[in-house]
Amino acid sequence: MAKMRLLPTVSVFTLGLLLAGCGDKDADDSSTTDDTSVSSDDEDGDGVTVADGDCDDSDPTVSPNATETPYDGVDNDCNEATPDDDLDGDSFNQADDCDDNNANINPGANEICDEIDNNCDGSVDEGATDTFYQDSDGDGYGSDDVTQEACAAPTGYVEEGGDCDDGDTAYNPGATENDCTDPNDYNCDGSVGAVDSDGDGFFACEECDDTDATAFPGGTEVCDDVDNDCDGTVDDGVTTTFYRDADSDSYGDPDSTQEDCSAPSGYVSNDEDCDDTDGNINPDADDDYPDGVDDDCDGTADDEVPSYTSSDIQSIINSSCAGCHTSGGTSGGLNMDSFYSSTVNVRSGGVSTMDYIEPGDTATSYIWHKLNGTQSSVGGSGSRMPRNGSMSSSDLQTIEIWILTGATQ
Repeated sequence: MAKMRLLPTVSVFTLGLLLAGCGDKDADDSSTTDDTSVSSDDEDGDGVTVADGDCDDSDPTVSPNATETPYDGVDNDCNEATPDDDLDGDSFNQADDCDDNNANINPGANEICDEIDNNCDGSVDEGATDTFYQDSDGDGYGSDDVTQEACAAPTGYVEEGGDCDDGDTAYNPGATENDCTDPNDYNCDGSVGAVDSDGDGFFACEECDDTDATAFPGGTEVCDDVDNDCDGTVDDGVTTTFYRDADSDSYGDPDSTQEDCSAPSGYVSNDEDCDDTDGNINPDADDDYPDGVDDDCDGTADDEVPSYTSSDIQSIINSSCAGCHTSGGTSGGLNMDSFYSSTVNVRSGGVSTMDYIEPGDTATSYIWHKLNGTQSSVGGSGSRMPRNGSMSSSDLQTIEIWILTGATQ
């Protein structure tokens, strides 16, 4: 009986140990598996996985949650659009840009007068300042001997210099000097009222320029860029009107003028050009072509166009086309012994949609194309007329003008 009780006791105890051992093993395995899973998903422990946008899972300072640190060469916030350099977007990196937070300041900027080194050359406002003159007597004019470069006039300084006595308001370039007995140079021009430096018989206080003997009150105004009569106007009433000659045909445009003593470049003294964009249109041109243009600027277009009749054309045809189309010739089915009746408003044999002669239009006159050798361009064929050689240019022009002016009989 005692043995029988021992066996169950041992078995239960052993089974308990085995179960306890299996439970511990499972717990350890489970813990190990979980740790491995976390490490592979977020290796740097910054709370963001690669799947969630971590662009460097080996650096905990780099993730979409991080703030970009300028100029470290690292994409801290995993956003390529966030600048690491050239923060102001002016196309200059910090190494060259003296203020990378202001797009208006960079090596390519223009220096302006604002007490800032706009172009990053190490100098402030170079070449952009103005010269101001100290005005000790407050008369609006400063001394040339005491100046200051600045963007705006400093206190006690003015824009105008030339004050020859900055301790006395009576002396400055704007002062009146009209007392011919006063020896003082009030207007700082180097002369005094009682002096006639140019020897023209007028004291300095009486005339407009005591350095030019051709300028004095009552002088004769001539075209020389000088106010000869001292009336306050230079060359008044003595200049010449010149006209723009844009097409260089020696005739000017009446609507484009310039007053001067002599013709400026591109200007002429006449205003007779009616089209200053075309050198072939001017009073010297021939107006003998029926194009609707007033070539000779006389107010009437085509007024020199010669008048021809079919008799004039018949003579040319008889001379040039004898044997083929005249004197009984019927080459191509066309006899022109009676040129007018056989061609004008008569449908051609070469192009069924075109007349031999269409009054007023050479482009639709088939004989005109044959005479010029352009028949193939309108659907015609055969050789150029006349076959014994091309027609003279003068005869061609006569026929052309006759057609364009209506092909009169």
